[in-house]
Amino acid sequence: MRTLLLSSLAILMSGCVTIAATHQGMVPATFETTTKHPYSVSVVVAGIQEAIGAGELQVSEEALNQALVESVAKSQIFARTAQKNDADYVLTVFIMNIDRKIGPPFDFTVNVESGWNLKRADTGMAVWQESVRSSHTATIREALDGAVRNNIKQGLEKISGLKL
Repeated sequence: MRTLLLSSLAILMSGCVTIAATHQGMVPATFETTTKHPYSVSVVVAGIQEAIGAGELQVSEEALNQALVESVAKSQIFARTAQKNDADYVLTVFIMNIDRKIGPPFDFTVNVESGWNLKRADTGMAVWQESVRSSHTATIREALDGAVRNNIKQGLEKISGLKL
């Protein structure tokens, strides 16, 4: 058993195994929101590249977009999500960096940094932008999902505190 665990760890550390985040794992269970905005929002995911950090840890644009749309609906901080040309606001999120650290016993800490930008759809004027950093420690897959999930939770909670 020990040999199997050490072999698996060696393969993962060499970058031969790709771990992809799942949209279900990236959706937070709860939110601590302060304001529910009576507006619609369009969600745009941009700038994710395969080599944004720890190369074996990947987040697809499609999975992140789906997780963000579900999270916006679940958090209820906007009245509804809409297509870009039919929304009051456009929320753009892009992952800038993913890194991981290995700790005993075979726990991983994944750190995610993403850029968040909320702008008015009619004027294109930015009303809020911020870099959001988050982390999560667990098995490698859960650490990746958890770090992105925490990032989504933090970003949406910050938006709920805005006066739009």
